[in-house]
Amino acid sequence: MARHYYVILFLTIFLYGCSKENDTVISGFETTARIKLLSSGFRTKTVDQDNPASEQLIDKVALFLTEPSSEAITEKFLDAGFSDYDDYCIVTLPLEPAELGIRDIYAVTNYDTIDFSSITTISELDGFKTPVVNKTYNLDPANGFCMYGSTSGFDFTSGTDDYAIVTVERTCAKIGVRLTFPDNTSLSTNNSFLIANAASYTYIVEPSEITELPSGGYFNFAAPLPLEVNESEEFTGTAYIYQSAIAPTIYFYTHINGSIEEQEFSAPLPIPDRNYYYDLDVRIYEDTESTRSMGGGYTIIVNVTAYNAYGDRIEL
Repeated sequence: MARHYYVILFLTIFLYGCSKENDTVISGFETTARIKLLSSGFRTKTVDQDNPASEQLIDKVALFLTEPSSEAITEKFLDAGFSDYDDYCIVTLPLEPAELGIRDIYAVTNYDTIDFSSITTISELDGFKTPVVNKTYNLDPANGFCMYGSTSGFDFTSGTDDYAIVTVERTCAKIGVRLTFPDNTSLSTNNSFLIANAASYTYIVEPSEITELPSGGYFNFAAPLPLEVNESEEFTGTAYIYQSAIAPTIYFYTHINGSIEEQEFSAPLPIPDRNYYYDLDVRIYEDTESTRSMGGGYTIIVNVTAYNAYGDRIEL
């Protein structure tokens, strides 16, 4: 009799476990509200490598939901779990679509240790700053860029969409450098660059007017970044800086003909806008005809092309 009791008890537990697992699957894939996060990359229409997967990293997500056009936050999900795919991620909410109805959705990603637990209205997000960087801790794709985005009036009960889509936008700009020596490709193989007067932070939600940061809000990179040669004999490098109200300066360092003496020259950068890509075409010529001569018979030409997040060229 005891043996039969243990068998029946085992079967009961086993069947209950299977039933609970099946309920979870049904809830997760058929009746649970989901949000798809897309990262708006640095894109140009001509250079695909300017939008590598490494710049798409999302490793932390906060979601805020309100009723349409309302300030009051009705649902808040901090450090929300998500499923990561090649170029997007899916957040599965612990709610059914009928519980949400129509919502405005706000998303913040890669916010480090920022604490959003106290906010109750969406306008409170306006006062939050991005994670701070400095001369030795620059923006790095490996850490994920702080991003923000929103979608208005999504109907979770419409049945026409599998999930709400929110596109998040980086709060920083990308600087791409291409240095060449058109008259002599081997003129120098030891080249680097440095950015000065970069903003140490910006605001997560883009303000209607970008204002200057207080004293101490800007920094210079601690050391020059090396420029690496590619198959086209271009010396290339990349840096990322926050959106700012003032224009940083970029410095270039080179050793002509292998000289131990370092030549330095500089150029102003455009005022950096969030999620813009600035392509710097830098050329050093062996002549003295230009008023921009750096001395010693060499001339520096710097051309800057800007692209917005859609890959459209922007006039500077």
